Amino acid sequence: NDSTIIQCAGNFFIGASSTVSGIGQLELEGDWLNSGTFTADSSVVTILGTTQSVIGGNSATTFLDLTINNSGDVVLERDVTVTRQLSLEAGQVNLGDSDFKLGDDFELFTQIGISALVTDGLGEIISTIANGESQIFPVGNNNYTPITIQNDGTSDRFSVQCLPKVLSDGTIGNVFPNDVVSTTWLIEEAVAGGTNA
Repeated sequence: NDSTIIQCAGNFFIGASSTVSGIGQLELEGDWLNSGTFTADSSVVTILGTTQSVIGGNSATTFLDLTINNSGDVVLERDVTVTRQLSLEAGQVNLGDSDFKLGDDFELFTQIGISALVTDGLGEIISTIANGESQIFPVGNNNYTPITIQNDGTSDRFSVQCLPKVLSDGTIGNVFPNDVVSTTWLIEEAVAGGTNA
């Protein structure tokens, strides 16, 4: 049930033929390795610690609520979706080549210090934003440099990446060393020209 607290001092592994659902509150000091089926139900997963953790396995994972409180950072090796609440309390989440998706019901976000989702590879932060709605993308590289997108057009899926520098031709060219914010946000929509954001 929702009040159950499971403390796991090692890795949490879901096998290829296994299904796990409704785990209550899981406090994990290790890796999340999902190779089976995870159904979040009303569960809250917190990744704690001071050494690097991995969210991986052979299956993508959809969390209801996810808290990152790991000063050693978290590395994605599979796509992750958070449908309701994301809390970044300590450490970075390094996406690598995996995507971090904010679900359609995503409604609450907490961020402390420089904690951020770091787009250090091909991975993107992805969210569908309806007409008249806005969404914060908790992105950063070396610092927390979020961006909020307000959509005043047709509902569309937006993808965001962040580079820790400004280049003369957008994604290529010489680095501008002075008089810039030292950050470039790359924003794409699934249907080009379909929105007014």
